[in-house]
Amino acid sequence: RSTWKASSSQSQNRFLTLALKPFNLEKYILYLPVRFSRSHGINEEAKMTLLDKNGVKWSTDLRSEETSDRIRLVGGWQEFFKANCMKPGESIIVKLIWEGDKSCVLKFCSKVKHETK
Repeated sequence: RSTWKASSSQSQNRFLTLALKPFNLEKYILYLPVRFSRSHGINEEAKMTLLDKNGVKWSTDLRSEETSDRIRLVGGWQEFFKANCMKPGESIIVKLIWEGDKSCVLKFCSKVKHETK
């Protein structure tokens, strides 16, 4: 397995849109996009915290899939979405913030506004 180093480049996009789908709640699974994880050095050795708009933190563990390079959030994320009044089908924008070499935060920025027709 390849290991990825955390990027300190300011030019890399540190914002990510996370969508909450019914599948996530039914299977208790939430993945980070592979490209985002790789480009920012996020791997299962990293410690991750979710930070909401009120400054409340939720710890989550990271696990890599056996058959792919996908990183899965384990624990904490469901409570994070619930506390931020997220419902299936809604999305939020989070910002990645590194705290040292092995600890990072996904900070809540805003809900994604969906246009209604």
